[in-house]
Amino acid sequence: MWFAAPFVLSLVAPWLRRNYRPVLGFGFASSALGVVLLGGFIGFHGAPSGYWGILHDSSDVYAAFFASPEFQPGMTYRVLEPSEREDGMYRFMRHGAVLSNEFFTESTFHRPWNMEQYGCYTAFKRVDFVVVEQAWEHRMHFNEGDLLKSLVYRSQARIAYADPRGRFVVYNIQSFVAGQHRPSSLSQCPL
Repeated sequence: MWFAAPFVLSLVAPWLRRNYRPVLGFGFASSALGVVLLGGFIGFHGAPSGYWGILHDSSDVYAAFFASPEFQPGMTYRVLEPSEREDGMYRFMRHGAVLSNEFFTESTFHRPWNMEQYGCYTAFKRVDFVVVEQAWEHRMHFNEGDLLKSLVYRSQARIAYADPRGRFVVYNIQSFVAGQHRPSSLSQCPL
C-alpha cells in the first residue's frame, strides 16, 4: 500500500483538487469519530483501545493493595489490565514487583487457556501472583479469570487481595505453579 500510494494519489489529484472541501470535511469527521470511539466516550464489545487518556487521568487503583501486607515486593506479578492503562504495571515496578512479562500489555500473552497450557506458561514465567482488573475482563473476554477462580475452588490458588471497590482481584498462584513442571523453553508448552 505504501508503495502504491504515490501513484494512486497522483491519479486522483485532479479529482481531489476539485473536491477538496468535502474530502477535507470527511477526513476531519472520520478522525473525530475515531477519537470518540477509541476515547472511551462510547463503549462496545471488542472496542479497540488507545485514547483512554483523553478523558481520564492516571489513577493508582492499586494504592491500598501496595499498602497492605498482602503485597510482596520482589515477587513476580502477571498484571492483566486494559492495553491503554499500563500505568498499573508501572506502579507495580515502582513498588518493587517483578513483572512476568515486558512492560507493555502487548507482551502479556492474552489468550484462552486450558489448565495444562496455563500451568506450563505460569511455571515457565515463574508467576507468583496474577492481578486481574475488572476492566480487562470486560474488554478481553478470555477465560483466565474463570480459570483462576477454578484454581481457588480447587484449593490450588487463593485470593490474596480483592479491591473493596471491585476494580481488581489479586490471586496467589504459588502453590499451583509449584506443582507444575517448569519447562526450559516456552516452546515446550502446548500453546
